Amino acid sequence: MASDESESDSRDSEDIPNANPWLPVYENQPERLLYRFTPATLSGTLPAPDAHPSEYFYLFMTPSLLQSIVDQTNIYASQYISANRSTAKPRSRNWSQDTPAFFRIPRDRFWLILKFLHLNNNQNDTKVDPLFKVYPVLESLNKYFLKYYIPDRNLSIDESLVKQKNRTRKRQYIPKSHAKFGIKHWVLCEAQSGYTLQFDIYAGKADSTPSSSKGLAFDVVFRLVNNANLQDKGYHIICDNFYTSVDLALDLYARRTYLTGTMRINRRSLPSSIRSKKLQPSEKLYRFRDPVLLLRWREKCSQKKPVILLSTKMHASSDEVTTASGRSVTMPAMVQEYNKGMGGVDLSDQMLNTYIDERRSLKWWKKVFFSMVFRAMINSYIIYKKNCPNPIDRFHFHIEIVEALIMMAGNHRHPPFHVLQLQSIAWRDCLRERSKILKRRKKTRYHCIVCKKGVCPGECWEQHVNS
Repeated sequence: MASDESESDSRDSEDIPNANPWLPVYENQPERLLYRFTPATLSGTLPAPDAHPSEYFYLFMTPSLLQSIVDQTNIYASQYISANRSTAKPRSRNWSQDTPAFFRIPRDRFWLILKFLHLNNNQNDTKVDPLFKVYPVLESLNKYFLKYYIPDRNLSIDESLVKQKNRTRKRQYIPKSHAKFGIKHWVLCEAQSGYTLQFDIYAGKADSTPSSSKGLAFDVVFRLVNNANLQDKGYHIICDNFYTSVDLALDLYARRTYLTGTMRINRRSLPSSIRSKKLQPSEKLYRFRDPVLLLRWREKCSQKKPVILLSTKMHASSDEVTTASGRSVTMPAMVQEYNKGMGGVDLSDQMLNTYIDERRSLKWWKKVFFSMVFRAMINSYIIYKKNCPNPIDRFHFHIEIVEALIMMAGNHRHPPFHVLQLQSIAWRDCLRERSKILKRRKKTRYHCIVCKKGVCPGECWEQHVNS
């Protein structure tokens, strides 16, 4: 469909003097010649297809990282008790570095672990890095997220909000977000699966590094793409109007990376026809200046403000599509590509909020840390689902990881000999003598392969063997 563009052609050439003009483009023209797509290579070794879910989780929350968290927690506990020897509560003075017994942790011990949980040594804090508290985990996860996954061509960049209402300069307000108040994350995800490739934490205007002359949004996209080492491979970045600009499109294209996204009407370098042309319903207006293609489109009468899109990958074309209401409409290919690829971060957030623990905390970094752990669990499940021929659902995947972490804390990496996990989701009553005395049952997902009766690993197993 061609638009009536005779009124604005002369103005387009005058918008940017001494530069190539924006030229009118008509649909059904030949497609562009694109850069050859060369996916990133896999630098790590994946677990076997039949490996336990915990093996996928340990790809990101590595034993060395977990041990570092344990060490820093013990260091902070010692520092706190030494500095507050006379004023510390009795519960705090009872801190112990011993690992709690298998499947058993007292309430006070649990509170102490939450109180003294630490990721970095306070004595090394120079007050220069606003993300010092979470930097070791942030750096480690970003490193291993790239090591064990090869993303598809379409990637999306968007912000994610970790719900937070504490008094901190890092807190942001996003009215359209579900949480509204929280710590903002810049996230680079695979569009199809929602796998997180890179993420960064926005520390606020006061604590962040000053933006370059091209603006914060430009710096965010380039930093995420560069840190993920995705330049010069033919990847396609899809983002919303906060990030998209002509300058960003040209700089990414120079690094053989494509960009598609919506644009704000006040962006620089937009021709006047794209800014102000009045369109009828279903009318489209294209402008092209190699390699950037602009589109102004109004879908229906009720749409007061036409949408503006930019792409360095798509060409001017439209297809018949069926909407969710069953209506058949003609939609530009650029809009379809944007709708298909923009939801990667939203998909990741949806999975993140399904089973996330909204535990209240006065420390902003603790909530950020918990969200990073859950993001690692999502990535591990995405890899597990692709690698395993018969994967379990995500709920039971989480349960398996939690049980494996408990065993690891009890110095048992795997269940004891002669104890096997039930293949089905059914639970059995544990043959625990104390439970019979207390006249209550204890459920377990493990059983003895000798007598086929339910028994918990650890203390219950020892009592069962001795009896």
